[in-house]
Amino acid sequence: MIEFAVMGSVALLALTMLIQMGLRMNYQQEIQQDAFRQAMRIAQNEGDNESQAIQYNAFRNRRTPNPSEGVGVMPRVLTQGNATVTWGEWLTYLNQSRDSQPRIIVNLDDQSEREFRSEDFIDVANQPLVRRITKDLTGSGKIQQNNFKSTLASDTTESTTMELSNGASLTSSVDTNIRYNW
Repeated sequence: MIEFAVMGSVALLALTMLIQMGLRMNYQQEIQQDAFRQAMRIAQNEGDNESQAIQYNAFRNRRTPNPSEGVGVMPRVLTQGNATVTWGEWLTYLNQSRDSQPRIIVNLDDQSEREFRSEDFIDVANQPLVRRITKDLTGSGKIQQNNFKSTLASDTTESTTMELSNGASLTSSVDTNIRYNW
């Protein structure tokens, strides 16, 4: 029995780690492919007088179960994907106007999307696109019991603020509400 309890715990831990790793890999592949599809769609729909070069950057907070976090707490893992697509025959600027410059699109949690042109990042050309990411996790929980049932209610809100290297910022907020009745 002792051997079964020890080996069972180790096997359960290994299975949990395998599920977490699989979820993270799946989320990463999903956002990378989605960023490429969005970049292709936007580049294809550009007009003839605009640059058809698009750099699409997607950031998404995905919920990944973690038993060490406890019951009802659902922090998120930030996944990111980007793609650069040039559609058509124009590989460089068409003219000197702003519309002919490559577009840079940043999307955070499908809630906040900002569009820039390449000249918006000239002063910070040697810096990464994202300067700082701030995440705030707040939550509350409540347990109720009576003669017939027990209820656990947990509410978690994660707010993400992303500051870009050109000084612009994006924000998003994702809520999780969990209710257990037994």
